[in-house]
Amino acid sequence: MLKKLVFVLILLVFVLSAASYMTGFITIESSEGMKISMSILTDTETYHSGEFMEARVSTACDKDLDSVIVKIYGIKDRFGKYNINEEKIVQINSPGNETVFLVRMPRCYGCAGISPGEYEVTAELIYNNIVVGNTSKTITLVK
Repeated sequence: MLKKLVFVLILLVFVLSAASYMTGFITIESSEGMKISMSILTDTETYHSGEFMEARVSTACDKDLDSVIVKIYGIKDRFGKYNINEEKIVQINSPGNETVFLVRMPRCYGCAGISPGEYEVTAELIYNNIVVGNTSKTITLVK
């Protein structure tokens, strides 16, 4: 019962933290039998070419997990390559974790294969080579 209460409190913290960041949020029951909550938070929704984006991926699980990969990717160019594609190996403990990524936005020029517009940024949680959770949000890239 205490673990469930802690899990609910973590979810509440994730939701309340969205007041200062824009977020994508999901709670799922994974195929591995784990209840996982994830959110991806960014410091704003609109970015200029070359500007830095701070993305925070918050994760909570009803089990402690070692060697979990937290990955973010997005902004696919016309050649099919993701211009944001980073990952970190973390441990997930109760009551949860936050992984911070600082990534530079690509230049939106014709030769780079990226046009200004809306793009999805996705966060994945990978455990034992299986994607056990993911969530995404939309950002806008301008010149």
